[in-house]
Amino acid sequence: MLDHDLVARIYVKLPLTDCGECGLPTCREFAEKIVVGEKTVFDCTQLENDIAQEISLMIDEYLR
Repeated sequence: MLDHDLVARIYVKLPLTDCGECGLPTCREFAEKIVVGEKTVFDCTQLENDIAQEISLMIDEYLR
């Protein structure tokens, strides 16, 4: 089941450019794929490392 709250918390940390470089048309879809484990933060080429680490910690806490 998709945790929409977690998706929203991740989404606001993304670049929000909808560039498609991750293979998905929108950053929202990218956030959803991160939550279900089909993508990682490192699939976003525009995401800065400190933000990627922050999102990774959010995912780790969610999975505990």
